[in-house]
Amino acid sequence: MRTAYDVFKKCTAGFYVLLMSAMLVLLLIFQPFLNYMCKKSFLQPNAVLLLLALLLSILLTKAIWKKQRRVEHALMCNSHSNILLGCVILLIVQVTICCNTYFVSGWDSGMVLSQAYRLASGESMDVSYFSQYPNNLLLLWFYSLIFRACFAFGVTEMILGTYVILVIQCVISTVTGFLLYDLCLHFTRSYIISFSSWLYYAVFIGISPWLLIPYSDSMGLIFPVLLLWLYQKQRKSKKRWAIWLLMGLVTAIGYRIKPQIVIMTVAIILVEIFAVFQNGGQKARFLQMLKHITLLALTAVVTQAVCTAFLIPATHMEGLDSKRSFGPTHFLMMGLNDEKDGVYYEPDVEFSASFDTPAQRERANMNVVAERLRNYGCAGLLKHLAKKSLVNYGDGTFAWGAEGSFYLQLLPDGDNLLSPLLKQILYNNGKYYAYFSSIEQALWLLLLFAALCSAPFMWKKRNCQTLLTAVLSMVGLTVFELLFEARARYLYIYTPVLIFIGAVGWNCFYEAIENILTKRGYRTRNKFFL
Repeated sequence: MRTAYDVFKKCTAGFYVLLMSAMLVLLLIFQPFLNYMCKKSFLQPNAVLLLLALLLSILLTKAIWKKQRRVEHALMCNSHSNILLGCVILLIVQVTICCNTYFVSGWDSGMVLSQAYRLASGESMDVSYFSQYPNNLLLLWFYSLIFRACFAFGVTEMILGTYVILVIQCVISTVTGFLLYDLCLHFTRSYIISFSSWLYYAVFIGISPWLLIPYSDSMGLIFPVLLLWLYQKQRKSKKRWAIWLLMGLVTAIGYRIKPQIVIMTVAIILVEIFAVFQNGGQKARFLQMLKHITLLALTAVVTQAVCTAFLIPATHMEGLDSKRSFGPTHFLMMGLNDEKDGVYYEPDVEFSASFDTPAQRERANMNVVAERLRNYGCAGLLKHLAKKSLVNYGDGTFAWGAEGSFYLQLLPDGDNLLSPLLKQILYNNGKYYAYFSSIEQALWLLLLFAALCSAPFMWKKRNCQTLLTAVLSMVGLTVFELLFEARARYLYIYTPVLIFIGAVGWNCFYEAIENILTKRGYRTRNKFFL
């Protein structure tokens, strides 16, 4: 008998397949023929890069598949030591990259960082910026705390204090990789898949140049996968209430860093509500679900209130004008601008800033939204959404170097060998950057393809709430990006979640290949996980 949960799960999987298929079709077929903001060229077309990545991955998987039991056993032995060693090595590599390639960037990153230094130094700050973007107050306070700690040790230069922030971001990235490994291990019960997912993360995200930018993207990287990890853990925990309370805390702090993090929390709540009907909707389970969600919501609301009450005086922002902050209607309006394909558009910012009250601003924003929708028409809107999709999903480097005043101040080389080499690889004008960006693009395309292949697993398996939550969060994020301001780097914090989905999807894809080649029916001789 079909339950509401089954219908919800299959509808989510179906919509997810449509979205991801559309993204891949745009990337593989239409991308060369469309001009859009932040469009980047690679050494080979997307179709060729994906084909090469698929062939290499199939060969590697085939080699592991033949000796699956032996490899699984070898990875299982000393698994904790191996993953910890891998994390330590990754952290050392990350810190080395940051120390040898850091540069001062402009845009919001530079603004928050410079204002944090001024706050730590007791100087006056730009209140108007934080009135418009109050979400950055937590980063402002945290960065100023680090600068003050550096001052206490006699380190007064802003650049040296920034290196400390970069090291913290490296630690966050390393811990994120470990959470991904543990999430995959508990869901798939396969050390092969877990270590492979971690290795993929280390190569694709672990050494991503976004670590060089002290901002919410690298600071917020851990939150979506942490929420998903906590949700997986609470299923077998004896103190589920404590984990739900912690999820509320993580949600509130995460929202203060990157609002898109809340999408994961919404996905968790929706899956939990529908999961009540999985086995007939028992009253006790319904009450338990209600208790958990209420606990999460209350914790998040209280934490938000505490943060607001604390951050204003802690950052000396008593002059903050809450009426100047931009609401959702501003970003909806900006997401419809044709001049920049939904990317940040300064005239839209000036337009929204010209109104004194939120009510006036929202009304004016919605008038522009209605006007732009009329001007587009149905066909024009579809083309606009296609271009926005390419802006969001079309670059495996997440639009590295595309923000305003990105390379604001370049610093001298740290040495005569490693620093110049790394800069030639990671800087947009570097000699080897084209090779680096093409490898990142190939990995990104492979990840999108593998993630798409996870849908059959959801259709077959009844009890897959963690995977369903991850998939639903990606659906929510994609819709969010299509509606509001377009930014490739907004996907960056959800890449660990996408790697988890892709790990399951790749297993389904390779099993299908084995079935076709061996003609042994649906079940294969070996399975990577139970």
